[in-house]
Amino acid sequence: MATSQKIPDAPNRHKKGHGYCYYHDANGARKQKTFPGKFGSEKMWNAFRKWRADLAGEYHSQSPQNASRSFATVEDVWCAFHDFHAKRRLAGDAKQTRSDKRYMNDVECVGRMLQPYQHIESNKFDSQMLDEVLENERLKTGNGTKRLNDKLQFIQKCFKFGVRKNLVDSATYGSLLTVEKFNKLDRHIKQPGTRLPCSEADLMEALAHASPTIHTMLMVASLTGMRSDNVCKLSWDEIDTSREEADGVWLYKPLTHKTAHMGKELTVVLGTKCIQALRRYEEARPDKDHPYIFNPHANYSFCRWQQGIRQRKTKEASTHGDQLAKLLKSGVTDSRELIKQVKNLPSALRVLRNKGWVINKKRCKVHNPGNYKGDWYISSSPTKTQIESLTAREREMFDMISAASSISDLNSRFGTSINKVASKLKSKGIEVKRHILAKFTKQELKLCYMQYEVVEIKEVQEPEQPEQPRTWQSEFQRLHDMTNGVYSPDTFRQAVLRIVNKHNIQRFVIHQLRHYHSNNVFQHYAEDNGVERQQAVIGHHTESMTNKYTLRALELAIKTQREIG
Repeated sequence: MATSQKIPDAPNRHKKGHGYCYYHDANGARKQKTFPGKFGSEKMWNAFRKWRADLAGEYHSQSPQNASRSFATVEDVWCAFHDFHAKRRLAGDAKQTRSDKRYMNDVECVGRMLQPYQHIESNKFDSQMLDEVLENERLKTGNGTKRLNDKLQFIQKCFKFGVRKNLVDSATYGSLLTVEKFNKLDRHIKQPGTRLPCSEADLMEALAHASPTIHTMLMVASLTGMRSDNVCKLSWDEIDTSREEADGVWLYKPLTHKTAHMGKELTVVLGTKCIQALRRYEEARPDKDHPYIFNPHANYSFCRWQQGIRQRKTKEASTHGDQLAKLLKSGVTDSRELIKQVKNLPSALRVLRNKGWVINKKRCKVHNPGNYKGDWYISSSPTKTQIESLTAREREMFDMISAASSISDLNSRFGTSINKVASKLKSKGIEVKRHILAKFTKQELKLCYMQYEVVEIKEVQEPEQPEQPRTWQSEFQRLHDMTNGVYSPDTFRQAVLRIVNKHNIQRFVIHQLRHYHSNNVFQHYAEDNGVERQQAVIGHHTESMTNKYTLRALELAIKTQREIG
């Protein structure tokens, strides 16, 4: 609606659990409104509706054309329709379902479509205006016939509700019913395509590159024809295994499914191949206490584990710790030799200790040649004023360099701050420099600079228990305490898309696997009640056969799944 630019249609959910929304006041200033109570509760919705009505009254009172209005507008009809369904589907402590979210999205979509006609009297909204609304929506969104017909139906529902609340005349609602639905004759509108089954070659290739979690989910979907939502919510608590010995099948009876709100029950028959796939996955998965069989966090930990294995296999050079361990096992303990072969000896020692190695060291002074007095010297004679300006620490270093003290003495006295103190001497005009004598090798200087003291290994003990290789289970425990994850049809779809895109497989959606299984059943029993078996396995049945066909269909589905596996 137009007021939706200033007055929100519904509050948003804050990360702290309450409801809030942004709006514009009468002066156009953007503000935020917070509502009491938990998001979705009756308290929140009562506060939101009261606030919305007050704000709408403020807007209308400032408009001369609406100051003395006594008729209902299109906006009033939609607001009443929205508030009714928001209270029905969002209020209370009951968990909001995907169907509720989808329905409320359609309701809000109706508000956006009717926005240009919001101030028109509801009884003056005729079929011609409705045609204009649908045409504008088609041009704006590019929707096809099916989606446009759904939106048409929702607009008609909105005005039907208005008739119920005495906001719309029945004659106005009757004129809106005269608007015909779009069909295949409307060639300028995108027509719905035919969804073909997934090819077996594409399915097999996707299975070959999938993780155990996605592999098993694809197997279950292709062997049973279940909808993706039922596959994601598969739970051992809802699987009946009592008929395995007699018929070789399991019965999956989900509590929540597409037609549960209509009072219908769904029973999916799991054949031999599906049972074997589930048992293999149950033995391997690390999250056996999880309420659902398929956990996205288990799949994530498996991918991380496999990634680590690939990195370790492809890594050409071993780590510093592995290099040091190999040298120590061969009996090399001389620090000069270790420094030559190990890039970072202190880090390598630390790595081995963390793995349980016991390494004891002995230290001895760095041996310097007799003609070597140090690598620090003063290039020019400082003045008396410069010497007097030095601090006690700076004067100490100045005296040691002047006396040509050895590098080990300087390092032991100043440590890592030696360069900092030297910089302060330079800032006060004393030219302090360092040089490297040609007779010293690079490794000897590295030993002097990095170690300061020669380290000799005197005792080495390997850990009693070597490091255990990582497994899927250990990686799952290492990452997080991931026990509350659950797949949704969207996350399942995205996981499959990542596989097909990475390996250049023909793209397919999960629902095509339902067509794939249905087509296999029909082809297998083309001459033996193929259609009836197809309906029984997939779970399709007409309204007239609901009561008398249920038991018969279940037995036929069990027989079919047992025969084809």
